[in-house]
Amino acid sequence: MYTTPPIHDAPPIYGWIDQYLSYPGAVDLCDIASDKETWKAISKHLLSHKELQSKNYSSYPEFLNAVTNRYVTVDQQKKAIHTESTDLLSRFREINELLIHSNQKRDIFPFPTDNSTVYHSFKDAVTEKIVSSWKPQEKVFLSADSTKETLDTLIQYFSAYDPNQRIVIFSGRKYRTPSEITESDSLDKFLNSESNIMVIPYDVAAAKCRNRDQAFFFFCGQSRYLFFLDAACILNDSWDDNLNYFADLFLRDYFPNPFPNPSKIFLSDSMEEFYDFSQQINLFSPNPNTLLALPMDYTFLEPVLYENLTAICPEIQKKSAYEKWLVFVNTAVDGIRLEAQLQGSHIDACFLYEEDAAAYEELIQQQKSNYRVLIVEARLCSNLSITDPTLKNIVLPFASISSIKQMLQVKQRTPNETVRVYFEDANSEKVLDFLQESIHQSLNVMARAHAGQNDANRFFNLPACYHAYYQICFSLYLLQKMQTDPKQSYIKILLSHLSGKEPSAAVPKINAPQTFQELIEEAKVQLAAYLETLTPLALISPDENGSFDQLQTLKQKINNLHKLVYGRILDDKWKDTSRFFPEAKLNAFLSSLSLPYTIQSNSKNGVRTTIVTNITK
Repeated sequence: MYTTPPIHDAPPIYGWIDQYLSYPGAVDLCDIASDKETWKAISKHLLSHKELQSKNYSSYPEFLNAVTNRYVTVDQQKKAIHTESTDLLSRFREINELLIHSNQKRDIFPFPTDNSTVYHSFKDAVTEKIVSSWKPQEKVFLSADSTKETLDTLIQYFSAYDPNQRIVIFSGRKYRTPSEITESDSLDKFLNSESNIMVIPYDVAAAKCRNRDQAFFFFCGQSRYLFFLDAACILNDSWDDNLNYFADLFLRDYFPNPFPNPSKIFLSDSMEEFYDFSQQINLFSPNPNTLLALPMDYTFLEPVLYENLTAICPEIQKKSAYEKWLVFVNTAVDGIRLEAQLQGSHIDACFLYEEDAAAYEELIQQQKSNYRVLIVEARLCSNLSITDPTLKNIVLPFASISSIKQMLQVKQRTPNETVRVYFEDANSEKVLDFLQESIHQSLNVMARAHAGQNDANRFFNLPACYHAYYQICFSLYLLQKMQTDPKQSYIKILLSHLSGKEPSAAVPKINAPQTFQELIEEAKVQLAAYLETLTPLALISPDENGSFDQLQTLKQKINNLHKLVYGRILDDKWKDTSRFFPEAKLNAFLSSLSLPYTIQSNSKNGVRTTIVTNITK
């Protein structure tokens, strides 16, 4: 039977979703989770709920406060329960009756009403007066960035402030998969030269807790401060199967250990969400809380809207070749296709593959990229910090507010520096799709637990549910504002939330000069014209000058078109001059594009002969 989270832990989304679980004949929650009509029905209900109208609230924090504290009354009108309803659904309703009638209220992280005081960086806000106010056993929640600069500031400040005190700083992840976590990571690896400051990744700390590492426990217990940088990543990474292992380990193996003596300081640029979540799991309860809102300075933004990713390449071509670009994408397919489009336009671009651990680590250490355009999946941004002054342009996909804030903090700016930030435009249809997908994620969390996949990790499943819940809240607020007020738009609402006030000027927008399909058709024509130039003669590699350039150019053009069409490479070893594409696979690809060519390539005694044939002649 499906086991629900503890009653006091469940987000209000449980009550909302419950109203659409009375499907006649439904025998499994997994069936409901995979039913797209269910997501649409729940979305329609939430958007029409009279007490969930965002026009009743002046800001998103106010809306989140009301919903999270259950000031909003969830409609109790139920559909008739089918006589064949399973015990699972009956039990689910019973739990939700208790949830809906719960009188429990939780504190919401307070946002300052006066935004006249903002901070360029964390170091502007950390003063002796503030630090001296942090008492032992106290929890401090800081609405502040968690960048590499923040980490350096902490180390420098506390090395001078009280060099005899021990502190622990949890920051980022070291490994990319659970299998990589090694037991050989000595504690000394993470200590500074004076051995009083430990900077340790979340996943390594969780592994040490799991293995009952006494040296680690002793150091934490004797520390004066425990800092948790980018605490919201526990929520942001929770649904990603490639990243959630560290959140799983940390939540199960670290949070239950209170370490009662030190002050615990949590930092996040999306603190309104993490603070609410931390109250749900009674993080280090019952120690007192201190809330410190540090309004971040977003005046560095020069916002620009873009229609879709195909608009970015022409925009880059217009700008100075000395300006670098950082482009975040939601999926690897988007990144691979954009890389192909840019490289096809002779722009020095690189998509950072998740599997390329060496390149990822190099970027983290160097804090700069050697490419004019670096493309990164949004979910991999939490460990990144780029200090390159030539990085003048950042491209952001449509995403949750917490992800937007996290991506904006990757660029480390100097005082008075401005950065062009390209926000993907979002109409009501796109926001509605995002709302429905977030509901889908919530249902999947429940379905996974019901299927028994998460029995040992129920505590871990909770942040995934809350992550989806916060996405639902923001998309609800956003969509209702856009639908009820013609003067509102996605970018206006987003910038108002970031800065605390509406933008004073209209945000310019760049449109895509061609559709994605038109882009592919153009690339097909270009490849066909190039192949035609090779048909009169055999391509010998190496040529009389000992060069493989012609062969490599052919392979690159074919590979780029394959990336553009399918969002994946034809052969990841194509740069190897001794290799060529598998003949059957290559010719099947050309045929699928209705290109009238076949290619044969054979190697003998170190010499490769490649023949391109136009089959219509």
